[in-house]
Amino acid sequence: IDEEIVVEPRRCDFFINKNVCDVGCGSRHTVFVLEDGTVYTCGCNDLGQLGHDKSRKKEQGALDAQIILASCGEAHTLALNDKGKVFAWGLAADGQIIPILGMKSLKLVIQPTGGGDEFLPVAHTCFNLLDLPKYSDKENLKSKLIQAIDHYEGFS
Repeated sequence: IDEEIVVEPRRCDFFINKNVCDVGCGSRHTVFVLEDGTVYTCGCNDLGQLGHDKSRKKEQGALDAQIILASCGEAHTLALNDKGKVFAWGLAADGQIIPILGMKSLKLVIQPTGGGDEFLPVAHTCFNLLDLPKYSDKENLKSKLIQAIDHYEGFS
């Protein structure tokens, strides 16, 4: 895994004599699909969008069939196999994708904020962060959390 930051276009010798049939570009990452169904990713992996860690080891059979198409969002990647199954990895900001390491890998940070009983909690889903005002009691806390969730106020 190369840590070099490339700031200008250059030829990628890795793909010489390989038949690339599809390419997808995200905000800071790219996915390549070869004619034989092999998938390669490169770029920024800070949100799991490459689908692997820093190991050079190739994951065998992880995508369960020959991949035929791939696409990227800002911080996630999708791949379609020849059996019509879609695989997804990367950021789950809007609940659209399970994180590559699973839901157990997410660490919610609760950040105390100013304010009081008149304020709702605010969720920052991209950062797994919850701004939680100091409430006067547990009942008020419960009520405000339910209100925010039920009405999507502060929870996007």
